[in-house]
Amino acid sequence: MRKLTDEGLARLDHFLACQEDEVMMASELDGFLTGLLVCPEMILPSEWLPVVWGGDGPVFEDQTEANEILGLIMALYNDITSRLDDPDTYEPLIEEDIDGTFLWEFWAEGFGKAIALRPRAWSTFKDRPEDDQAADAFGMLVALATIARATDEDPDLYDELDEQVSYEAPQMIATCVMELHQDRLSNHQLKPQTEKVGRNDPCPCGSGKKYKKCCLQAQKL
Repeated sequence: MRKLTDEGLARLDHFLACQEDEVMMASELDGFLTGLLVCPEMILPSEWLPVVWGGDGPVFEDQTEANEILGLIMALYNDITSRLDDPDTYEPLIEEDIDGTFLWEFWAEGFGKAIALRPRAWSTFKDRPEDDQAADAFGMLVALATIARATDEDPDLYDELDEQVSYEAPQMIATCVMELHQDRLSNHQLKPQTEKVGRNDPCPCGSGKKYKKCCLQAQKL
């Protein structure tokens, strides 16, 4: 299993930043992958990778770069898994602005996109008791994702937000994520809800190569 180093994260961040707007940035990707990991249902890369790319997808220089970036994405996925297993130190990947506020909106947007992949799975939280902590945590993250999407569509709305949210969002997010993580471990057995991609099937990332010669190799890096 490939571990994500600081250099690897910087490389991934730079690659994503050079792509079209539809491709997720590193913080948004962190929120998206976190949403996948705490979701009551497991979602396979064949389904979620196209969401990461959006639109027409990324532009790779060659297959070597494609394997490198796909490997780094899976390394980030595994890194988040490790972070979730250590509740005392878990932190979301959120960038800090020059004035000390946190740019949490990107992370929240990513988490919202993960929710959109399995709305029925998440809908079970609506039936929870009013004092259910996991349901409250889910509601908070949905609210943040909704605010993030609204401010992205209308930037002027950002000025109307309570500044305190921008300072406290990372801790709020971390608390809510850990609540959902513990709830998933306690109440849900993760089973893939999509068909397994065969080794000789076309790779779901859209490279045109067989799965065994593309993303499958990246996962082994």
